[in-house]
Amino acid sequence: MIPTKEYDGFEKETKLENVKVYKTTKTLYGGEKQVFIKYNKEFYEAEYQTLMNQISETKLGLSDLDARLKGYVKLKSLPSNVTVESVKNNITRILKGRCHLKKIFDIDVKLIDEKFPDLQWNLNQEKLTDYCETYLGKTIYFTNIEKISSKEVIETYSLQNEIEKVFKISKDRNTGCWWPKYHWTDQKIRVHAFYCYLSLLLKSLLQLELKTLGIQDESQNIVEELHEIYEVNDTFINKKGKSFSRRRTSKLNDLQEKIYNHFNLSKYFSK
Repeated sequence: MIPTKEYDGFEKETKLENVKVYKTTKTLYGGEKQVFIKYNKEFYEAEYQTLMNQISETKLGLSDLDARLKGYVKLKSLPSNVTVESVKNNITRILKGRCHLKKIFDIDVKLIDEKFPDLQWNLNQEKLTDYCETYLGKTIYFTNIEKISSKEVIETYSLQNEIEKVFKISKDRNTGCWWPKYHWTDQKIRVHAFYCYLSLLLKSLLQLELKTLGIQDESQNIVEELHEIYEVNDTFINKKGKSFSRRRTSKLNDLQEKIYNHFNLSKYFSK
């Protein structure tokens, strides 16, 4: 285990202020890789709180099981379905989805008087401390790119959720671009995929451009605002039957006006 004091920190007043990184080189998957271990203080605190909640619930489960087993010993009566194996199965159910707690709890099942299953359990404080210092708040990244900084690796992986969000948007049946897919042949589906993801690229570029104006909305919200910008053609007929028209744009809200002026959309409307 590598002490966190050996990790390198980042400048204060940045997004990585609470992050430290330890960089090393290891042979992984048949080749040499650059390995980065990220420690995030906020992530540690969140995981620690979750762990404490899991420990509390596990203690209650084990205490209840232990009390029942001791009750059988006191009554000197044991149900036929209560065996060492059944007790172990109960412990497995208590720890279901929390196998990592096996590294923290000392649990043992033995027989008393060669008949009564007896549960011995304890929260091992040394193991708890070791587990927290080894696992909590840490994420491991590795890459075969030799000349790359810790900051580049962390910032790149932090965009993973944005990439997943794009795929989620593309498959959304209400706001996405993939459905409905009125094509059946491979060639047509490839073309469909091309212009779908081209539209996603354009929406992402639009979102990126508008961030320079301080607009942080999701791309789909921005597109909906754009849909509400349109040209209105009012036609009037006087008493003599002659008609005349007046063209104007729709009434713009503050966000729409920013977009309208930034991209000079007036050039696409009638003079």
